Amino acid sequence: MKSPIRFLTTASIAALLALGLSACGSDQSSPEATQPEQSPSKPAQTESPTAVVDGVARELASGNPLAVRQLSMPAAKFDEAKAKWVEERDQDPPSEEEKAKFAEMMTKLTASDAEEQMMAELEPHLVKYDTEMAAQKPMMVGMGQGFAAQAIQENQELSADEKQAATNALGGAANWINATNFGDRELARKAVREAITTAKALEMKSLDEVQSMDFETMLGKAGTAFQGIKRILAVYGLDLNKTLQSVKSELVSQEGDSAKVKVNFSLFDQPLSFDTEMVRVDGRWYGKKALDEVNGVEQAADDAEEVIEDTEEAVEDAG
Repeated sequence: MKSPIRFLTTASIAALLALGLSACGSDQSSPEATQPEQSPSKPAQTESPTAVVDGVARELASGNPLAVRQLSMPAAKFDEAKAKWVEERDQDPPSEEEKAKFAEMMTKLTASDAEEQMMAELEPHLVKYDTEMAAQKPMMVGMGQGFAAQAIQENQELSADEKQAATNALGGAANWINATNFGDRELARKAVREAITTAKALEMKSLDEVQSMDFETMLGKAGTAFQGIKRILAVYGLDLNKTLQSVKSELVSQEGDSAKVKVNFSLFDQPLSFDTEMVRVDGRWYGKKALDEVNGVEQAADDAEEVIEDTEEAVEDAG
């Protein structure tokens, strides 16, 4: 069963990179919101750089990448991202093989007997986990943890505190994997149900539909997919919303239109933190890295597409 680990990687990286690299949030953001009230040309104002980061976390918890993108770049850049996505979408259409594969997957996931079909297909993998992988898991996790820990210590770009935080997170991840029975049939059935629910909520039957989507619609689909990822993770004991809701930023320093913010959060019940640079432009705060990134516009569209693609791959792996 490799799907839960894929989900972990995709969801964790998506959430934490969004907090660290994008970052313009709204004091008015609400965890219950599913669509932002403001338009790209009239973004909500923020009173402080810490409110920015906390607002992004709330929007991620609510599964709203459109709001995150609208709040993480100036209106002109948002319009550029839209235009770039349309251009790349039209220049690189899906192949007939990709279309057929996607249609087959969505047909399977939305069929009236999808749950039983998927459980039947999963059974050989669950048996393999029980008979082969479960006994080897502690050794494999230990080896992987050892290699990763060594890489962390040898990384010259990390401070001592950052190395300790990364090591703590690594230990928490190893404990979670070791403690989770990925062969549990009831958990598998719950995960399958969440995958089916997500597929139906996407309301997509073909990749041709993606080709006709505008930027906002595409980001909305990405949000639906991300919510599904989080629910499946929660089935296996990893509550990503708990991590996002634990975000509490504090101002380290501010001088004029520049500020440094410390972002505190918990992952695998381990307290973690990182620093991020913020800049104020036209009265609004943005993540400095996002503004400095040369390919930031292209990345905005790529990130959203990858969420959908990784979700499709993970669901396909489960089936």
